[in-house]
Amino acid sequence: MLTREREQEAKSIWWPQRPRPFLLRSSTCASGA
Repeated sequence: MLTREREQEAKSIWWPQRPRPFLLRSSTCASGA
């Protein structure tokens, strides 16, 4: 079984793979700046 830390890490890794409006906006803002 995955521990909470490992689960959080996995989510952190997989989150960017999923298209998210605020995530895309954040990425664009960071890239623009």
